[in-house]
Amino acid sequence: MNYRWLDRLKQPPFGDYAMVERETNVVVGACGFVPSFAPFGQLDFEGGSFAAPSTRNTIEVGLYYHVDPSRRRRGYATEAARALIRYGCEQLHLARIVATTTYDNHASIGVMAKLGMRVGRNRLSTAGWPQVVGMTDFEGV
Repeated sequence: MNYRWLDRLKQPPFGDYAMVERETNVVVGACGFVPSFAPFGQLDFEGGSFAAPSTRNTIEVGLYYHVDPSRRRRGYATEAARALIRYGCEQLHLARIVATTTYDNHASIGVMAKLGMRVGRNRLSTAGWPQVVGMTDFEGV
């Protein structure tokens, strides 16, 4: 019912989608869109940033992905995230999508890079959250 009401309210389809391995039809993970609430103005990106530096929180459409540890390093997160990014751009007409992680989550940062996201690090050395953010900007698309 959540998806039906979000559609009626013209809101993004926040929530979980299963990642299913085609050959076995086994659920190997989850992905989806979530509201992402953080001080995104603190982030440094090559080629720009969200806005003028600020510690104020804003809400963005966040992308998340999680793959069962026994099924990792097979491209499932990248494939699922790529499909969601395409959907967000082409169907939802989003301005941008973000993905967040920690400084030490190299696998997630790698997925962001494979997706062509600009990856930014929080300027504050004592950052709790977000530490690393990937951003796909659709302005001008």
